Order: sequence, then structure tokens, then C-alpha cells
Amino acid sequence: MKRKLLSVLLVLAMVLAILPVGAMAAENDPITKDGFTFGRAFVHGGLMVTGYENKDAAELTIPSEVDGQPVTELGGGCFMGFASLKSVTIPESVVHLWPNVFKDCTALTDVQFQGESVIVEGGDFDNCTSLEEITLPKQSMVANYMFDGCTNLKKVVISEGTRAIGTNLFRNCPNLKTLVIPASVDLIYRRGNDGYKGLTVVGLEKTYAEKFAQKMGYDFDVVTYPDTFKDVKAGRFYSGAVQWASQQEITTGYSDGTFRPDVACTRWQMVMFLWRLYGQPVADTIHEFTDVPKDAIYYDAVQWAYQEGITKGMSDDCFGPNVTVNRGMVVTMLWRLDGSKVDPMGDEIPFVDEIPAAYQPAVRWMSDKGVVLGFNDNTFRAKEACTRGQIVTFMHRNMYYYYHGDEFGVEIIR
Repeated sequence: MKRKLLSVLLVLAMVLAILPVGAMAAENDPITKDGFTFGRAFVHGGLMVTGYENKDAAELTIPSEVDGQPVTELGGGCFMGFASLKSVTIPESVVHLWPNVFKDCTALTDVQFQGESVIVEGGDFDNCTSLEEITLPKQSMVANYMFDGCTNLKKVVISEGTRAIGTNLFRNCPNLKTLVIPASVDLIYRRGNDGYKGLTVVGLEKTYAEKFAQKMGYDFDVVTYPDTFKDVKAGRFYSGAVQWASQQEITTGYSDGTFRPDVACTRWQMVMFLWRLYGQPVADTIHEFTDVPKDAIYYDAVQWAYQEGITKGMSDDCFGPNVTVNRGMVVTMLWRLDGSKVDPMGDEIPFVDEIPAAYQPAVRWMSDKGVVLGFNDNTFRAKEACTRGQIVTFMHRNMYYYYHGDEFGVEIIR
């Protein structure tokens, strides 16, 4: 037995003797370069910043890579208490800030995120008492308690693509005056996000931002993008919806810089709008239409719409891509996306003109939800051509109902 054990130990010693010295180092041994200390990243691969040697530094630029390895994370509390730090630049490679990274950095005034999408955890900017303005990158949710004790914070811009805003985000931030909320946000937790005197919420009309401002009693400023399309003027019924559709890349307009809101929409344009809205999904099955060539820009959109039951075409082998859609067709497509639901309010339709039976369930449902409002003479005009401006307006209204249920635009969790 002893002889076997000695043999095993001898073999192990020989293997270790021929290994390079570096191979025996632990994977988590710290790496030090240019004053920064790095360890292995927890989640995203590459390296994580764990500290910096000069706690009196006034400016920091985080490196994007070290020895060929990307820097992807800032470790929890890695710069906490750097009381002289005024400016920090976070490279595009960094995609995650663990909690309390800049907590108690009382001189911090300038934070630059170079990456488009970054996870920022709670407490990362607690007690940054000199911070007055910050633009947060896109993230699934702005974390709870992110700015607790930022007593001079005046303006926060949340980037498009963010979906939710957590609780107590601005606790002990008495000077907060401006909060920019993008159209992508569809959930704001109420707890700890009320009671800010003089706060103005900035956002698009008919979005969560507006409803949140109304619920909380804050002023609301409509954000406008005058250069989005030169033929879309502020104040039109479709203005906010067109801006939203452009931001969501549902439409890019025409090459001459116009959107052409009053132009009638075709069937292929309609399914393209819906397909882009839902992230350009790929259909699992193919149904060949003789008038939809495989190299058409709308081919994938038509296949998806057919698979989802949004449209079955003009006939089994004809889609009719260049046929103009009417208002009845459009609300029917949206209704089918909602699951072809039956209106619980009954059979009454609040319009005085005749609506074909095939469109009635959809018109009834969309009218009850406030997606379609009709014209001033209380008509719906189901057979009238639907314009591009009308379509994106219907989509915009319906999308927020789709996310939030019967209360328009928002579900605030208490």
C-alpha cells in the first residue's frame, strides 16, 4: 500500500516539475496593470476590475482590455469611498457594474458610459453628493436604490431600450427636477418614486412616461424629435406614434426624409410594420404565395404573418402585397395579434356607420380599448383606406394595452 502511494506521489511530482510556472498559478490570482487590479469576471467572461491603487485619483478611464482579455465587469465596491474622484469613463467592453461601485464618491460629477447596454446594480451611485446629471445606458431594469443620497442630483436620462424602473430609485434626492423616460419602459414600481416636488417627467405622448406623470402628479413635457421626418409636424394625432415607431425601428421612412403619414398603406407595408414591431421573427413554416417572391423585402414578414394567423392572404396562393389596406383590415390584424378576444361589453359598436360583419368583433374590441376612436361625426369608415399615420397610431396605442392590460399605458405596482 505504501509502495503504491509513493509511486503516485512520484508521478505527480514529475508532472508538476515539467509544467510551466504560470500554469500552477490559480485562475483567480489578481492581475495588476496601470494601477488597476483585476480578477476573473463572475458572469460575462474576461476580467473584472477589483480595485485601484490611488484612492485620491480625480479621473479614471477604465481600460477595455488587459493582455488581450476584455474587461467586462466592475466589481462590487471597487471604487467605493474614492472621495476625490470627479470623472470616470467606462468603456464599451464593460457590461456589468456590481453593487456599490461608486458609492460615497462624494466629488463625482461626470460619468460616461461608452457601451449601449450595461447592467447597473443598486447602490452604485449612493451618496454621490456632487452628481447633478447622468445618462444611464439601456438595461432591462433600472435597479432599486441606485441614487440613494444623491442630494444634488437634478436630471436623469434613461436610455431607449430600458424596460422597467425599480423602487426607491431616487430616495433622498430632494433636488431631482427632470426624469427622461423612453417609450420602451413599460413598468415603473411606484414605491419610493413619488413625492418629488417640482419633478418634470419627459417622454412621448401616450406612453408609460405620461401615465406615470399623471399618476404621481408630476409635470409632463412631451419630447419631440423635429428632425425625425420633415413632413411630421408636432401636434398632429400621429406625431407621437411616428416618433415612437421611428425609435423602435418599425419604420425608417422614405429616402427623401419623409414619412408620408397621409399616404394609404399596402398589405406588405402593414405586415412589415408588425413584423418589425415583434423583432423580425423567423417563421417555422413556409406558405408560398405566387405574388410574394423570395427576394422581396417583405417575404419573411409575410411568412410570419401567415403563420401567426394575422392574415391568410387574398386567396390560398395570392397575398396581394400591393393591395391597399382599409381601416377594418388593419384593426382586424391587430385584433388577431391580441388573440381574437371577445369584447366582454357585448355586441354594441359605438359608431353610426355600417361596419361589415367580418370586421365587427375587431372594431368592437379595439374601440372598447381606446385604440380606435373614429371620426368627429362618430363614424369609423371601415372600408376607407388606412393611412400610414393612422396605422402607426393604432399600433402605438395597441402595443401599450398589449403590455399593460385594460388601463392605458401603465401598470404601477404598489
